[in-house]
Formats: sequence, structure tokens, C-alpha cells
Amino acid sequence: MSRRVLALVVAFTLLGTGVAHAQEATFVVTLDNLVPGVPQSDTFTITLDRDAEFDSLIWIDRTGTLGEADTVVSLCDSDGPCNGGATPPGTRITAGDVDVTVTVTLAPDATAAATGRIEGRLVFVGVDEVPDLPFTGANVMSLTAWGVALICVGSFIVALARREDEAEDGQ
Repeated sequence: MSRRVLALVVAFTLLGTGVAHAQEATFVVTLDNLVPGVPQSDTFTITLDRDAEFDSLIWIDRTGTLGEADTVVSLCDSDGPCNGGATPPGTRITAGDVDVTVTVTLAPDATAAATGRIEGRLVFVGVDEVPDLPFTGANVMSLTAWGVALICVGSFIVALARREDEAEDGQ
């Protein structure tokens, strides 16, 4: 009996929960011969599968003089004009090719002709009308409902087991 109960609990748990991921794009930029106080840029293209909102930029690694440099990341899709400044979180980006410009400015007291490397991850989340790109985070109401249901089922099974034990003891 307990094996069947365990199998049911595992099955309900696996059916009720899922892992949600955002769409991400990792990039690496290496810049040489940097001059203090002079902005230097590198532009590359990423492809978004669906319309999304820019959520965040995560720095994975910043080495050399770029670790302390002022860094601005600008995203430009095919639908809108590029402002050249940092793209704020929540900006809607259209599916397709997206130009990413990373602009680095060394501090005035940095070493001239310096080299550096930065690696980052751009995170995008789906917009409401695009259900194929999952949201990040947990669906708390769904998890709560499943938790309450599993507690009820477990309590019912314990009650049945106690009745069986009492019935066996009474014979």
C-alpha cells in the first residue's frame, strides 16, 4: 500500500510543477588599445525566437582594465530607433535579429593601450501575448494548491491506514 501511495505522490508532484526558463544570450567582448576617457564600442547580433522584454544584464566575467571601466549595453531591434544609451529593463524587443552594442570607457587615470575582456548574459522574458516564452519565477498559487491537495491526500491515506490497523487489532 505505501509503495502505491509514494508513486501517486511523486506522479502528482511531477505533473504539477515545471521548470521555467527565460531566453538568454551570452556574449564575450575583447577590446584592445583602449585609451582612457575615450569610448570604444563593439557591436554584434543575437537572435530572439519570440517578442520579449529585456529583463537584466548579468556580468559573468570582467578582466583586465575592463573590470573597472564604465560599460554601457544598448539593444537595437528592427522595429525602433536606437538611442545609443543603456537599454533599461522592461524595454520591449521584437523577435528576430537584435544588434547589441557594448560601449566601454576607461577611467581617466587608467593605463593607455590597455586590453580587457568582458563576458555577460542578457536575459529576456516573454511578453503577455507570447505564451511560448515562459516567465521566470514560480507560480505560487499553483504550488500552494498542489501542496494543500497533497496534504489532504496524505491525511486521507494515513486515516485509512489507521483504520486498517485498528480493524486488524480488533479481530
